[in-house]
Amino acid sequence: MTKLIEVELSSYEDATKHQEWRNAMQEEYQSITKNDVWEIIPRPNNKSIVTSKWIRKIKHAANGSVVAHNV
Repeated sequence: MTKLIEVELSSYEDATKHQEWRNAMQEEYQSITKNDVWEIIPRPNNKSIVTSKWIRKIKHAANGSVVAHNV
């Protein structure tokens, strides 16, 4: 039996300490690569970059139980 984490962690470092969040991040990454959402290219000199941030949320059922960990 796995103990679910019921806290929405704010940092990547904290999230990687919990299997539920590692699984959610892996699923999100696989979805991004499967759907060709973006591609990684070399950064041009003297150009700014667009950054992104993953927001971790817990999805609850009507009875309050945890349904999923979403990234």
